Amino acid sequence: MDCPDVSVIIPCYSRSWELSESIESVLSQTFQNFELILVDNNAKPATREVIQKFVRQFPDKVRVIHEPEQGVCSARNAGILASRGRFVALQDEDDMMKPHRLERQRELLLSRPDLSLATSGYDLVSPDGKRILKDSLFSSTINTQNSFKIIEEKIILLLKSLFSAAHSESFHFHVPSAFMFPKEVAIKVGLFDTRLNPQFLEDYEFQVRMIMEGPFGQVPESLFCFRESPWKMEKDSFSQTPVKYQVHSNWHQNDQVFFYSLCEHFAKINSENDQNLKKIKAVILRTVGSHALRYPDGASVGADLLKRSFKEDPSDIYTLKLWFKTFLPKTLYPRLFWFDRFEAGSLEKIPKDFGRTFLS
Repeated sequence: MDCPDVSVIIPCYSRSWELSESIESVLSQTFQNFELILVDNNAKPATREVIQKFVRQFPDKVRVIHEPEQGVCSARNAGILASRGRFVALQDEDDMMKPHRLERQRELLLSRPDLSLATSGYDLVSPDGKRILKDSLFSSTINTQNSFKIIEEKIILLLKSLFSAAHSESFHFHVPSAFMFPKEVAIKVGLFDTRLNPQFLEDYEFQVRMIMEGPFGQVPESLFCFRESPWKMEKDSFSQTPVKYQVHSNWHQNDQVFFYSLCEHFAKINSENDQNLKKIKAVILRTVGSHALRYPDGASVGADLLKRSFKEDPSDIYTLKLWFKTFLPKTLYPRLFWFDRFEAGSLEKIPKDFGRTFLS
């Protein structure tokens, strides 16, 4: 295999039939000077069969490496370190590139050597990949709670204390399947933070460190398909909540790692940053408090977190309204809020003082 210009990395775990489509989309690229690294991250037997099939069929393009530490951070890091291309493109095992993705993003990075990261638009598709639910989206915050959009806006304000307006305003949260970046820049910033294994917010935290090394660029067209989670679309028919949303003793730990990372970058640069960090903290407290309210035994924890959120940002009337609702009779739950039924399970696994100590 000649030295490739682009290395595509796909962490592989359990999505066997989606993985086949994902790999085929990479092999169908108009730009062909690439290698595809499949990272076997303790893959399930069916997934491992898919990996071996493509390695056998395309030995000049596809290779497999193994990463025993579970989580997308460790898997992506292993792939980046094993890569031979000067540019790295990420893709999740259930997403699909459009034919021109590598070509367009590589052209952008070559034309703008100051960029630390190139992204693009995408189409949100159904879990089976056959229906387009939303087309030409250009930020992951469009498909998430409004809280992350607020956090994104506050990070741009924080960046303006360090960089020009053009550099700062190029920042945007995106999904990993949109990422292409120079390998040397990712290594310089320390790759993905393995404290965020197995997943959740690792992509956002990585982007905050990447923007420190150069502005972001975006190809103004949709270059990949992002599958909507079947759990989100058909939640009533699924009995098991995905691991990243399940309640455990370290519930929402990744939110804390993410916030503390922001503080490491921006605290003490100027007094305005303190105010913006307080607002980001308030949004995270509100988000976790709102999550707590979705559980039958979450009223007390949710109330504590919402109260603390309002203290961090007294201008947030929405948080104040939510907090006031927690004083109303429990017989009005859950319809008092924005959801029709409680989550299955309870918060019994989290520390008893969670509402007072989280992000304290």
